[in-house]
Amino acid sequence: MAKKYKLKDGLLPRKPSFLKLGKEKWYLLNNGKSVELDIVPELAKDYIEEVKSKVKKEVKNDGEQ
Repeated sequence: MAKKYKLKDGLLPRKPSFLKLGKEKWYLLNNGKSVELDIVPELAKDYIEEVKSKVKKEVKNDGEQ
């Protein structure tokens, strides 16, 4: 199953070979977008991080003050 990843900081280096991400995903990450990857290439592990889904918690207020 593919997971979403985003760039940690700065820009991805172009060499070696777009970090084995492919040109299109490399460009998207450098433009601040997130991409779906089945496998994270070893060369890219230091530069990208998984996007965690945010779960909002509802706080119930029973009228107590």
